[in-house]
Amino acid sequence: MEFNREREMNESKMKFFTNVSHDLKTPLSLIISPVERLISEKSHSKKDDLKLIHRNAIILMDEINQLLDFRKMDQNKISFNPSFNNFAVFVSEICNSYNDMSSISNGVTIETCIKESDIETYFDKMKMKRVINNILSNAIKFNTRNGSVKVTLEKIKITPGPDLISLTIADTGIGIKNKERIFDRFYQEHNNSSTYIGSGIGLNIVKEYVEIHDGKVSVSDNEPQGSIFTITIPVKEHIEKTDKNYDDEQRAIDIPDSFNEKDLESSKKTTLLIVEDNDDFRGFIKSCLCDKYNIIEACDGCNALEMLSLNNNIKIIISDVMMPNMDGIELCQNVKQNINYSHIPIILLTARTADEHVLDALREGADDYITKPFNVDILLLRIEKILNWTSGNHDKFGKIEISPFEITVSRLDEQLIEKAILAVEKNIDKSEFSVEDLSAAVGMTRGHLYKKLILITGKSPIEFIRILRLKRGKQLLEQSQYTISEISYQVGLSPKQFAKYFKEQFGVSPSVYKKDNKEE
Repeated sequence: MEFNREREMNESKMKFFTNVSHDLKTPLSLIISPVERLISEKSHSKKDDLKLIHRNAIILMDEINQLLDFRKMDQNKISFNPSFNNFAVFVSEICNSYNDMSSISNGVTIETCIKESDIETYFDKMKMKRVINNILSNAIKFNTRNGSVKVTLEKIKITPGPDLISLTIADTGIGIKNKERIFDRFYQEHNNSSTYIGSGIGLNIVKEYVEIHDGKVSVSDNEPQGSIFTITIPVKEHIEKTDKNYDDEQRAIDIPDSFNEKDLESSKKTTLLIVEDNDDFRGFIKSCLCDKYNIIEACDGCNALEMLSLNNNIKIIISDVMMPNMDGIELCQNVKQNINYSHIPIILLTARTADEHVLDALREGADDYITKPFNVDILLLRIEKILNWTSGNHDKFGKIEISPFEITVSRLDEQLIEKAILAVEKNIDKSEFSVEDLSAAVGMTRGHLYKKLILITGKSPIEFIRILRLKRGKQLLEQSQYTISEISYQVGLSPKQFAKYFKEQFGVSPSVYKKDNKEE
């Protein structure tokens, strides 16, 4: 029994995906064919073709959105986003948009009967649009030639309790035999009089979305033939905070500061630069990464350098190799040879898989190399690894002895850190040695040095100098017989400063560390 049940479930899933693929084929064909006609015919009017493209693009988008909604339902991530609107106007607008479509679908006509023109209530417009679109499109698809669909909207007075909105959609189509199961997930009604095969999720989504509004949906027979879908939802003139659990991602469209919150959240994301001359491919990469990262786009290497000059917060560059004006290899050279950008890791994406191309890219400073076509999860993992490596280096610099080449991504940065360490060590006993002195020693402005040290070591210049003083003091505590006061002055700090910063950096006071080291 368990085996049979599992086999039936697998069969249902296979039918589901097969039917969805079938649903997507027709609108895609109707998009491609008119476009090909537009390309071949230059002089004819394009208005009708464009309407056909638009209509079928919308159908395709609805199919995809339905799949996404189904996935959210499966993961219990459905949001509820109500706003105060006129439900009568809302329904009328949806029905009017179907007039063009119904006129070419076996002559089916739509009649709209709005019995009350002013029905204001709180409802989620996106979800109720999905509900009405689903039932209306089914009423047209499963109708007979020259059939009809009648949409009736009215407000029903209920005492006691809130008024009810009643929306009925009646068709003259093939009807529904198994009404008890029509809202079940994956259930498909088999009818020899229709060649159309559904996916079995649309009406399940309808039921879920109506119930989110505290409403009900039911189906009955129409006379002499067809079906009547009836949706009832309560009129709500206000929304209590406890009524629904709003999804943080999409809640409160009416809250004025919601966009500020999104901007604040966006500013916390790591910024990546995508460099790709193919608009479609660049858009695809952006769509894969934009949920986790802020994305800046460039169409070639020259454009990328412009973006770098405008944004100092780019953490990783992801670039194609083959591009006009300046390719990915040349971009690598320019970035790694410019002290302002040389700390930024570069991932190259390319279809060129020969070993010599990989060696060329790595030789010019690329930090990683991924061949096309690539797995998006692999790209995400590589990005995460690079960011974790950088973050780990920031922690290492303050805690243990580390060589400059271990925390840098270019020879230029390695030389900068070596020069900075040498400058501090030469002046380590001078308490007056300042950030300005360090900037002059490495040949950078104070502002540029601050940015570079923060990005490479995670420390500001003043923290950089202090940590090197403390590390030298730690060595002297381990290897010399000097007192703590003598060691403090030898590293350019007062005894009070040395004790305070040493404990902050290493977790114990200098005296305790010296005692423990002697015992060892």
